[in-house]
Amino acid sequence: MPGARIRRLIALAVTATLSPVVATLALAPQPAFARAAHVARAAHVARAAHSDHARAHGGVSRPARTRPHHGSPRPARVLVPDATTLGPSGLSVPVGRVDDAGALAAARCPGGGAIVVSARIRWRVKRMLAAARRSGLWLCGNGYRAARHQVRLRRQNCGSPATRYSIYSKPPERCRPHTARPGTSMHERGLAIDFLNCPRGSRCFAWLTVHAGRFGLHNYRPEPWHWSTSGT
Repeated sequence: MPGARIRRLIALAVTATLSPVVATLALAPQPAFARAAHVARAAHVARAAHSDHARAHGGVSRPARTRPHHGSPRPARVLVPDATTLGPSGLSVPVGRVDDAGALAAARCPGGGAIVVSARIRWRVKRMLAAARRSGLWLCGNGYRAARHQVRLRRQNCGSPATRYSIYSKPPERCRPHTARPGTSMHERGLAIDFLNCPRGSRCFAWLTVHAGRFGLHNYRPEPWHWSTSGT
């Protein structure tokens, strides 16, 4: 039909006229949002292709995990003897680990061994041990204590047979020796030290009574060997 043929010729003419314009627009710089959409579509296509490839080879495709950067990297996890290994427990803790006690650090004793304490007080403890060494005393002791070890001490010191009450609720002063409830001990926070060979009347106790306050440590009166940042 003539009318249909004429309409077809007009459409071909319009297409030929507009094709260069469309090509020009396609090559023109795109707005930022259009470029972003293009990048997003390309990333989606790449991920889909990667998933198809992994499935084709029997693998499971998972997106790569990235860790957010929050400043300096974590300190290396190095296992060192826990201060409690100076006694019979044989525990160990990773220095630099962040847990309920915060970051932990080892203060080396002049005569060997180490006291694991909160990193906040490590340098004070080191300076105190060095000062005692200059006075002829080789101090050392037990510092940080894990919660499970505090539970063992309550079982041991707060009555037999051990019950939930004796472990978690019994007043510390009714235990022999006094033993803080689990979760309340300054040892669990790395802020207390039980010094070895330090009974009342000893050179150790006499020296600490005079000098420990300068380093932020105070005695818990019922226990001459127990010194902490709070005196409890």
